[in-house]
Amino acid sequence: IIDPWVQSGSLPNSWSPSPPSTCTQGELLCWGDNRLDQAAGGLALAVPDKYTDFISVCTGAAHSCAVRKTGKLYCWGHDGNKRATIPVHFQNRVWQAVKCRGSTTCALTRHTKSLECWGHNGHGQANVPRYRRQIEIPRNDSTVPDLIQLVYNRSFMTFDTGEFNVCAIWEMTLDEQVCNREQQLPPALNGECWGDGSYLQSSLPLRPLNHELFNICNVMLWKLISAGGYHACGITVDDAGSFCVEDSSCGEYPSPLGTNPSGNVACGRREKGREGGGGSCIPTRANHLRCWGLNSNGQIVIGSAPKPSTPWFLSTLAVSLVLWVLSPRP
Repeated sequence: IIDPWVQSGSLPNSWSPSPPSTCTQGELLCWGDNRLDQAAGGLALAVPDKYTDFISVCTGAAHSCAVRKTGKLYCWGHDGNKRATIPVHFQNRVWQAVKCRGSTTCALTRHTKSLECWGHNGHGQANVPRYRRQIEIPRNDSTVPDLIQLVYNRSFMTFDTGEFNVCAIWEMTLDEQVCNREQQLPPALNGECWGDGSYLQSSLPLRPLNHELFNICNVMLWKLISAGGYHACGITVDDAGSFCVEDSSCGEYPSPLGTNPSGNVACGRREKGREGGGGSCIPTRANHLRCWGLNSNGQIVIGSAPKPSTPWFLSTLAVSLVLWVLSPRP
């Protein structure tokens, strides 16, 4: 199963009302442990008919889910915390993609691109963030208006479920994209992680380091995201910013974003008011990988490899030799 709507189609213009008819659908197969009906046996019960139009699939700790091209969502396996039971008020939705690592299930609707989660919610991971906006409503016979808070579903572009948290990227509203230099208010962010944050795995990096000192309007935008057990990784859509162009060091971007691109680089935008007539080229720094969270085995140090461990038989041999040397002689 190829799942481009969750892991590839992360930019707004890559979405379409329905999946292409080639290379993105197929027959669903499961194998492995089936003691809780989470594999082939459960699939046969949940989907007794053979279909060849599945477009998204996920496996959790003891349950599985899949979406067909028609938008129908199936879940089967262990139903603790109701993780495999689609809530009644969601059952008429047309779905596009599903993720279900751990014991929480999240699925994306096709047309509205809203994200819904259910199942285990012990860390608040099933509570999907909403867009909130306050407006003033005139009140009769009073000069003090009423403040009304409007709550909207966000338009999500990509998401992933971790063991105890969820990460997602969404489209920003026009209000969120505004940068107010006079009030030192940067634009909003296009992503968030929520749920368990014991190891900062839900602390999605949001701003370049020291962004307040140089340009509050430079924010880190995210393209793809993947949540694990206690760490997460994502791919940014970054702009190097004018500060990087001036000192050629990109010092305000934390590692591992690296240094300013050299040679022939794509022009991400042109900054007005700088030398060069139409504005100087600010190079694009796209597709940079960042990881955060628990680092007990180097899992967030990009490019690192675990140190090879000593084979058990060599360790046993070394211990035996030491004991032989230290043992008393007759």
